[in-house]
Amino acid sequence: MLQARRSSPKKTSEIKAWVREILRLDAEEPVLVSELACTEPGCPPLETIIAVLPSDDGKKWQFRVRAPLQSIEFAFLAAELLALTGGGCGPHESTKEK
Repeated sequence: MLQARRSSPKKTSEIKAWVREILRLDAEEPVLVSELACTEPGCPPLETIIAVLPSDDGKKWQFRVRAPLQSIEFAFLAAELLALTGGGCGPHESTKEK
C-alpha cells in the first residue's frame, strides 16, 4: 500500500525547479512532487513521485524516483530523469501517460 507523506515545502520547491531546469520546461508548467511510503514487498520504504501535468500536447508525464525526497540532489535527479527520458529534454514515449 502506498501512502503520501508530508514533505518539506523547501525541498519540494527545490526539486520542482530542478525538474523544470533538467527537462527544459516553462516556469508555468505545473510540476507535482510527492513522497510516498510503501509497505508492499520489494518496494523501497520511501520513494519520490514527480508528475508534470498536461501540457499543450495534453499528455501527463510521471516519474518514480526510488529515493526519499530529502536525499535527492540535483546530479542524482538529472541522471535519473535523463535515463528515463532517453537523454532528451522530455520523457521517452514509454514513460508518458495518456
